[in-house]
Amino acid sequence: MGKQFDYENQAWYEDTTGTYIKCGHPSTMDCGCFGKLHEGEKVTGYLEMNEIFDTVEELAGIYPDSDSLRNAVHAIITKSMDVSGFRYPQRTIGSSTIIRNVDYIARNYEHARGISMRIGG
Repeated sequence: MGKQFDYENQAWYEDTTGTYIKCGHPSTMDCGCFGKLHEGEKVTGYLEMNEIFDTVEELAGIYPDSDSLRNAVHAIITKSMDVSGFRYPQRTIGSSTIIRNVDYIARNYEHARGISMRIGG
């Protein structure tokens, strides 16, 4: 049983269930924290992200190196893109946007699955 932090909503959630945890403020404080207001609710995108993480592990193994991790994420997100209606999809979508999404998902994978990439080690 572990906790993860949802930086977007500034709230803790249980990493095994993907549900928000009540904040630690006293009940008399009336803090209005996201965790207090949404205790027990599922984190948005939790299941989808874990499905991506599971697919990454199918493609690159359980402890992928940085390049293998990012290559697997790139393959997953570009395969799921529907570009059939675009004449020049690379211009419409933009490679810099894809790379930012790959890096975002890869960093979330490293954090959620307890993998750290160290320089020189």
